[in-house]
Amino acid sequence: MTTTLKELLGYKKAEMDRKAGRFDEALRFYGQSFAEHPDSDLAWRRAYCLRRLGRLDEAKILLEEMEKSFPGDKLLASERIWMIWEGEIKPAREAEDYALVLDAARRMIQAGPDRVCRKMAAFAGFGAAKALAAWDKVLEFCDLLSAAELTANPRVAKGRRLPSDREVWYFARIRAYMNLKKFEDARRTALTALSEFRHKLDFSRFSALALEGGGDVNGAIQELKTVSQSPKTPWYFLADLARMYVVVDELEQAWLTGCRGAAGFGDLKVKVNLLTLLARIAEARGDTDSARDHAMLGALVREREGWKLPNDLAEVLMRVKLPEPLPGISEVEKACRTTWNLNQITQSSDTGDAKATMSGRQSNPALISLGNAFGQKPAASPGGVLEESEELIGEECRGTLMLKDPKAPFAFIRANDFRQGMRFT
Repeated sequence: MTTTLKELLGYKKAEMDRKAGRFDEALRFYGQSFAEHPDSDLAWRRAYCLRRLGRLDEAKILLEEMEKSFPGDKLLASERIWMIWEGEIKPAREAEDYALVLDAARRMIQAGPDRVCRKMAAFAGFGAAKALAAWDKVLEFCDLLSAAELTANPRVAKGRRLPSDREVWYFARIRAYMNLKKFEDARRTALTALSEFRHKLDFSRFSALALEGGGDVNGAIQELKTVSQSPKTPWYFLADLARMYVVVDELEQAWLTGCRGAAGFGDLKVKVNLLTLLARIAEARGDTDSARDHAMLGALVREREGWKLPNDLAEVLMRVKLPEPLPGISEVEKACRTTWNLNQITQSSDTGDAKATMSGRQSNPALISLGNAFGQKPAASPGGVLEESEELIGEECRGTLMLKDPKAPFAFIRANDFRQGMRFT
């Protein structure tokens, strides 16, 4: 490689430049040194620097020449594999030419046994196959890897925490099985993934969806109910659960669950299918106003995004009476959000989270638990009977306030006029 101290020091500096990304400086030394002492080590480093500088045509020509001079060299063969990645797969992905990505990924894998290259090619391959909805090919590329050889540690990019390689691999397999209707395989894979990533609720969701796909809708409902207890449950979990309730003809549960999902975190444009589902449920319940509002909101969001109306939404819009002229999207959204919020209060009351009665009278949806607003769950007196520690300080007035304890952090308020009710505090 080197024969003098001067050459050794020059090689050492060139390596430091290469590893620091100063490829022009490194390439200059490698070229001069190769002219005096040609060997495969310097040939590989020249090709590497050319590739990293984006001079792919020059790198390709150099590799073809060097592979003739140094046949069978592993470093030169590895660099040729990386040339497929840089020169074909990356530009094809940017151009969304997924068929070319698939072809290049196969050739990259066939070119050599390099473990890192094989993993990158496999990920590129099943990503492209997923974009083409070629689910059998997704499995083909997934099968090139095993869970054990993939890291379970999350990735971080630009300050954002991203799923680990192993999680991505599991999700790809599960989605492929689901789309190929191999529900037993999908459920088994989801449960395996869940055993390794307990915090990843999406694996629980796929497990339930696979159960539904296999025909056990009630079992799927029970599983989704279990994982949907948290107030932070993703909206799409609740959308799935609402849809399943429709399947088993539990329209009230479908409606309440769907409203909770619609009110959850997430942009309206990703919830357009849920809005259509809510419109259809409302129509089936005889609530024509809610059916109209949700159908209009779904249609207006789609119009804003430049999307076509699906048949099921168009059918609802044809059946309901629409106002003329149509209101703006903000006005319709406000009406829908009012409905979602009221139904969340009703659902909480029905499940016992916000039950409250006063002097044996039935509570109404306007009854608000201040404790619940802060995540606390006060225990109401059974049957509305006052306990010794409770004091009823006002009744038959516009606002009624019942304190469990003067030092308690919450109270139960029922008031037509909130300001008037608060005068008792």
